[in-house]
Amino acid sequence: MMATVINVNTRSEKERRNTMVIKVNSENELSKTSKIKLRSMSTDSSLDSGGTVPHSLRSRSYSTTSSLDSGLSSSCSSFPSALVSRIKKDDDVEKREEPVEFESKLASLKNNLSDSKVNLLKEVFVNNLEGNQRSLSICEFKNMFQFKSDFFMERIFNVFDRQQKGFVTLDNFIETVEKYSSFDEESKIEFLIDIYNGDGSGEITEDELKKVLNGCVLESGMNLKESDIENLSHALFQDSVKEGKNVISKTDLVKQLKNHKELLTNMSILMDKWLIPKKAPTEKSLKRSFLEKLPLRYFSGDYWRNNKSFLSFMFFILISNVIIFTHRAQHFLDFPMLSGWSPNPFYMISRATGRTILFNTCLVLVLVLRYTITLLRKFGFANFLPLDHNIYFHKVVGCLIFSQGMTHAVMHLLNFGINIQPDPVKFIHLSWSYWSDYSCYPLFLYTLPEGCKLVSNEEEESKDCLPDSMVMPLTVNYEVSKNISECQVCPSGEPYSYFEWIFTTRPGMFGMGGSANTSGVALMAILIIMFICSQPFVRRSGHFQVFYFTHMLYFAYFILLFFHAPDFWKWFLLPSIVWLIEVFYRSIGTLLGHGKTVVRSGTILPSRVTSLVIKRPARFNFNAGDMVFVKIPSVAHSEWHPFTISSAPEVKDEFTLHIRGVGSWTNNLYAFFEKEYKKQDDLNLNTKNVLKRKQFNSIRYHDKLRHSKIVKYKENTKKDVESHNITKKVNLLDKPMEIYVDGPYGCPASNIYRAEHAILVGTGIGVTPFASILQSIMHRYWEIKQSCPSCNYKWSTNIEESMFNLRKVDFFWINRNVNSFEWFVDLLSQLESEQAEQGGEMNRFLDLHMYNTSALKKDDMKGLALQVAMDLLYAKEERDLVTGLKARTIPGRPNWDKVFNKIKSEKKGEVTVFYCGNPTLATSLKYKCEQFGFKFKKEVF
Repeated sequence: MMATVINVNTRSEKERRNTMVIKVNSENELSKTSKIKLRSMSTDSSLDSGGTVPHSLRSRSYSTTSSLDSGLSSSCSSFPSALVSRIKKDDDVEKREEPVEFESKLASLKNNLSDSKVNLLKEVFVNNLEGNQRSLSICEFKNMFQFKSDFFMERIFNVFDRQQKGFVTLDNFIETVEKYSSFDEESKIEFLIDIYNGDGSGEITEDELKKVLNGCVLESGMNLKESDIENLSHALFQDSVKEGKNVISKTDLVKQLKNHKELLTNMSILMDKWLIPKKAPTEKSLKRSFLEKLPLRYFSGDYWRNNKSFLSFMFFILISNVIIFTHRAQHFLDFPMLSGWSPNPFYMISRATGRTILFNTCLVLVLVLRYTITLLRKFGFANFLPLDHNIYFHKVVGCLIFSQGMTHAVMHLLNFGINIQPDPVKFIHLSWSYWSDYSCYPLFLYTLPEGCKLVSNEEEESKDCLPDSMVMPLTVNYEVSKNISECQVCPSGEPYSYFEWIFTTRPGMFGMGGSANTSGVALMAILIIMFICSQPFVRRSGHFQVFYFTHMLYFAYFILLFFHAPDFWKWFLLPSIVWLIEVFYRSIGTLLGHGKTVVRSGTILPSRVTSLVIKRPARFNFNAGDMVFVKIPSVAHSEWHPFTISSAPEVKDEFTLHIRGVGSWTNNLYAFFEKEYKKQDDLNLNTKNVLKRKQFNSIRYHDKLRHSKIVKYKENTKKDVESHNITKKVNLLDKPMEIYVDGPYGCPASNIYRAEHAILVGTGIGVTPFASILQSIMHRYWEIKQSCPSCNYKWSTNIEESMFNLRKVDFFWINRNVNSFEWFVDLLSQLESEQAEQGGEMNRFLDLHMYNTSALKKDDMKGLALQVAMDLLYAKEERDLVTGLKARTIPGRPNWDKVFNKIKSEKKGEVTVFYCGNPTLATSLKYKCEQFGFKFKKEVF
């Protein structure tokens, strides 16, 4: 019986990892030994990592039978039984095969494949073997290719298993790759034909083409109806087949594929990566390594030109802190230590950082004056001030306050231990002139301990003074100091301990009534609590209430700061006036019930999105792109959360919010409406259609979506309910849902009409501010639309006046899930229809660009047929299959270089990119904007 023994040379650890000796023993005769040298797999390999021989292959002896049986594991149970039975049937065939002579078998391949590429393929093959196998089954192939559909997996496996044995040996593996290794058009076409034509006849029927498209749909993660797939397969079949025939021949398919030369040029057939040589790591010089780590982007002219307001304000913060610190440190340059040495670094640094804290405390408050910032935004100050980054700067200044506060506290603690507590009376004499600010005799500031008193050097009791307490140090500065004439003696008491100096007001020095130390300890505790509870791991881990309530400690912080630093009121006066006006305005509005309203309906949408239709409170006026803070007692009694408004401001009675479940509160909201929906099984209401021709609805009820669940609340009258024009059965609940609204507040997107060429980029639920903007654009367009009373002809004039500076809008919506496009597809469809009907300037005003990141691009073999079929169907029907829009949904992610080059060539004015969505994309998009000289504005909450 033939057996296989795999040994690893043990001469060294390196050789054990890099050399595998395969010995083939047939009965009692050792026929041949083949040594295959493998290089270590690089860590960036797309397959299983690790170039060493798998541990399961070392120093073991395996039978061929077990290697075949291992391919029939339960993990392969999803594959057709015919394929599995074929593996079993060929078990005996492999037992009777002659030993594999790798070197002689592979020698014939060296004409097309270099030694390095052959070694790479060996490495791939061996690293995908499992257990005691020496051939690959379909299960290992599934792991190698990471396919989602069994269709493509079986077809690929059959391409490699040309002898139909049910397994692939190393020579089969390399021979197949060698066959397609040129990666020219002919090789790629031949590979596709082998995949599409499963029976090897060279002809493809429409049913077989449908199977191919089904596999493509699964690989793309799309969810298309059966009728859609039939339409796609029919369109692709009719375009490829010759007239009068019912099958696509090999010649027909070659001709069809050659019509897409650009696709064939860039298309990958999954084996390219196996033949890409791994680059050996090169040693970098110290200078090169240092330069690569430098953030060179921040030194480029593009970055400085496109971030002038941001950088200017950052410079203002830093230079202000430096100036204030330096000025205050200079004032205490002659302040001595107890030893007489000056300056006293502990006291000087503590007082200098204390003064910067006063400035930063005022600044951190100014940065969150939401009403003031919104007002400045309305008057166009966002072009000169970094109003879009107020939250970022609030965090920066907060970190400065924390670091300066800790430095201030540590320096004071050291100063008390080294200079004050040992001999406070001598310390006052040495720094005498600095206490003149208190407008009293300096020693009166100090409250003597019980049982202690001051004695002059002439009194006999002065002999009980501490050693050297009456001695002036040699290094003392007499311009600051006063000759020591008194000292402290304690005949029946004890001097203040360090604890009493820090945690009590008994000494009476510093602050209001000697409260500087105790208030300082409290302030230090507040800063530590606020700083820790403001970190992302607290805010974004389901503990928002911890962040919210600890942040309310800023009231105590301000009050304590008045006791700790008596001069604080001079700094705080002006910002506090503005702040108190805002607080008063908000409080009065709350008492009068201005922010209290009700949720008229809620809809559960795909991707855990909840849509709320809210009754508009009195005097609630907002601009497109604005945001609000909302509190829903039914979800959480005290939590306020910000969301952008997704409806147009021109709609007077209602506004909408679309909220995605990404945190504790938002997921609780989603779960709440799921429970509400279950309560409404007994109440039904039939009403009218939401989409009437030539009638634009700015409030999105989403009642026509396949996966939506609408929850409707009774309000007042039946007329109030019918006015919503909802098409399907709506279940009503009697008790309306209360909601509190704080706002509106301006956001970066609120300045859309000040831009000339606006690029709106939204990912997922990040589309909400742009939904409001797009609806507002249509409302403004209707306001200037005129019609002829005789012939009903309609036209528009003075579109420039209605849109202010805005000349062109490009809207990019990037989604991973195709179901997510349903959120606002009805709105986008109406926008397209209005543009097409009116024509003229409006037809060229708005362009829609939809991207589905989960779909495979045309240059991917697994998605080629689907994308070509969708292109053909789109050309025929002029409607996108995924969204139903005229704008084609593009698979993959945008090529921003290509997109921005096209936008720049249009020359519609200064380009401003408005972004709302994933922070990762925001970083790369901002970098691209800097390269192209575009302005970049990101929504921040």
